Amino acid sequence: MHGDVPAPIVEHHDAWARLGLAQASAATCREARLPEDVRLVLLCSDGVSDQVDQAIWRELCAAHADDPQALADAIVAAATADEEGYRDDATIVVLLRRGDESARDRG
Repeated sequence: MHGDVPAPIVEHHDAWARLGLAQASAATCREARLPEDVRLVLLCSDGVSDQVDQAIWRELCAAHADDPQALADAIVAAATADEEGYRDDATIVVLLRRGDESARDRG
């Protein structure tokens, strides 16, 4: 979910937070509630989101689903120059939500 909007709706609409660190504050930062089945959260710069094809995102997320550092490295490496030769800075933070170990041990 993004705010109170269900994930299936957000998938088809622009839900990007576009602001620089200088503008970031409690009033400008968004809060997102993630469904329990969401394991990976990717926070990236436009140098990644604008320059890595969606098919490559899916392929890399599947290949490195259990290794956040390997996924971050692979996505940054996949950020290639555009048609004019420009390659923006590529920055990504990959967060992996692990299951509740104690709940699994009890069940």
